[in-house]
Amino acid sequence: PFAMDTLDFHQWIQFVMVPRMWDLVDGEHPLPANIAVSPMATHVYRDRLEHHEGLIDSLREFDILLSGADPLAEDC
Repeated sequence: PFAMDTLDFHQWIQFVMVPRMWDLVDGEHPLPANIAVSPMATHVYRDRLEHHEGLIDSLREFDILLSGADPLAEDC
């Protein structure tokens, strides 16, 4: 789901996720109601969480905003 075979996670965010979200907003289409990107970010950056804390926090807020649930709640 994250194109891990062709893109690094940060590239997927930059070139796939963000443009897709903008397309949905610009086209006035519904946003996804079930999204959990922050757990993948936590996994990808598990060895250097302190360097990616801001990104993970932002993705977590995005997940909560769209899904209405915290996908990292069990991991905290």
